Amino acid sequence: MFKNALISLAAIRALYNTQKDYLDFIVPFVQEACQNVDSPFDCIDIVRYISRNFGLSIPQRTVELTLKKIIRKKIVTKKDKKYFFSTTSYNNYRILDKVEESKAIINDVILDIQRFSIEKTHKDITEDQVVNAIIHFLSLFSVECLKFYHQKSVLPVEEIKQEDWQVILISAYIYSLIKHDTNSLDKFMVVAYGHMLTTSLLCPDLQEASKSYKNVQFFFDTSNIIESLGLDGQLAQESTALLFTQINNLGGKLCCFTHTVDEIKHVITSASRFIDQDEGNSGIVIEARRKGLEPADLIFYAESIEEKILNLGLEIVPSPGYIKDFQIDEKVFGEYLGRFIAYKNKNAKNIDINSIRCIFAIRKNEKAISLEKTRAIFVTKNTAFANSSCEYAYEIEKTVLSPAIDSFTLASMAWLKSPIDAPQLPAKELMAFSYAALRPDNDFWMSVIRQAERLKDNGDISNTQLQVIRASVDAQEHVFIRSLGNAENINKETITEAIENATESIKNEANAESKQTIDELNKKVESLQSDLEKRKEQEDKKRKAKIQWCKKQATKRTGMIYYSCIVAIVILLVFIKQPNLNNLTSFFGLEINNIFLKWIFENLNESIGTIIGITGFTTTNFKNFLYIKIYNRIVATEQEKGDLDTSMLDGLPNHFS
Repeated sequence: MFKNALISLAAIRALYNTQKDYLDFIVPFVQEACQNVDSPFDCIDIVRYISRNFGLSIPQRTVELTLKKIIRKKIVTKKDKKYFFSTTSYNNYRILDKVEESKAIINDVILDIQRFSIEKTHKDITEDQVVNAIIHFLSLFSVECLKFYHQKSVLPVEEIKQEDWQVILISAYIYSLIKHDTNSLDKFMVVAYGHMLTTSLLCPDLQEASKSYKNVQFFFDTSNIIESLGLDGQLAQESTALLFTQINNLGGKLCCFTHTVDEIKHVITSASRFIDQDEGNSGIVIEARRKGLEPADLIFYAESIEEKILNLGLEIVPSPGYIKDFQIDEKVFGEYLGRFIAYKNKNAKNIDINSIRCIFAIRKNEKAISLEKTRAIFVTKNTAFANSSCEYAYEIEKTVLSPAIDSFTLASMAWLKSPIDAPQLPAKELMAFSYAALRPDNDFWMSVIRQAERLKDNGDISNTQLQVIRASVDAQEHVFIRSLGNAENINKETITEAIENATESIKNEANAESKQTIDELNKKVESLQSDLEKRKEQEDKKRKAKIQWCKKQATKRTGMIYYSCIVAIVILLVFIKQPNLNNLTSFFGLEINNIFLKWIFENLNESIGTIIGITGFTTTNFKNFLYIKIYNRIVATEQEKGDLDTSMLDGLPNHFS
């Protein structure tokens, strides 16, 4: 029966359509029950059938509302408070097909967890033990601290044996899938999503509630804000960021009290003192070690905490003063807290009391019965604190709506209002929880350190290996998972395995860093080569452009001189053809007394032809001669100005172009 519960959760996820209302995915289960119970029947008969055959405990109120939907389909009729199955041709193929598909998924998940357990914990567990472990794990994500929910979960939580090792095993399995096997993770998440969807079955009137949190102030506690700042790991940061975004999308206001800001600053500063200490084992300390931070880094971070909180989109609200009409009985509330929580720090208890006092002060005796209608609510990661606040408010203050809500319950409600806006919210919540669940508490870790010190004293491990077990986060995870959180399971083999595992991780990280360094250097070399090629190309273009300019200038000037000479010769020839040489000499203002020169001018036509014939010097030769001389002169001038380097020249031109 317990395995059937997991199969049903997977089937619910497969049946769910975000466009339909909350009850549509449970209709096939109720219809299957109606077809198989004896008529007439009532709601109790349906509840029992679903529990017996599908492993789910559905509230009677939910069944009543579902039967109304089925009656409209004329599958069931009602008479004298009894129900009758009214058709013989009905075939509930939807649920039967989905159940068969889900069986295969659940079988794969169970086998994979059994394999993981043997490999990582050396514990051989049965199928029933795996099923119980999954149900216990999922039960930790039940709806808490809200009186308008009929029960906390649809799972048979009270019928299974609940043990701490179950949560550690499933958390370790999920964390391993996050790092190595997303395909198997998707299969497990089918069950997780199905479980979150069943939250709506626990409060069937949820579909009638407002779809927004407009004007509701959500005051987040220290743990939520530390997670959102990334001080408690990336998975927790992503989960909280999604929750913040969903609340914003639904119109809610993200807030925190000034006394919460003071506590955050104190927590971060205190954590800085434990980075180098064995006793330091909080999430902040572990993440600081993982990132290689120094104590001064955390202290510096804490100094600007207000600005960082505002950057998250939260409004810092002054903690309200004491108002007699809205004051709670702090002493009595402290007693309620004592029933649920064993505080080690009295100041932490006083801060929790103050937070609830502030919520009542803001609400001002309001009588809201739903989260959507309240002025303010306190959001905490501590489920026990949320439950104690709920019990106190209900029994002493006579209010239906709790002053506090745990963040998972809030995430479930916010997600159900608009699943399409935050499809990853359930998965991120579960991943963040799994990661946090693998952090050993201080008592457990000090047991590990003492055992390691004894091994060092006996010569079983070296001082260097002792330092590895002290400082390595990977070693902590390995010991905790290998022993399933039970200090009695810690032995020489467990610790030496952890040291070997951590040493291998350190080597892998070093190799990865070396490879990354080499890759970065190669990228820089490639970038430099690319830059050099581009620069060479640009210089080549510049050189060609400059030479082309010199050639154009030489061509232009050669043409001017050449054609000037032609014009001059033409003019001379015109005057030479005159019968009287005196006309020519008087035209140029010359007086030629030399007999040889006179002969030259008088016989210029014949002289030019004779010279060309003897030397072979043509007009083309003349143009090339001028061009080369002028080109050389232009180049020399540009070199003197520094605009042209000799390396730019690829040889002199040998002809006029």
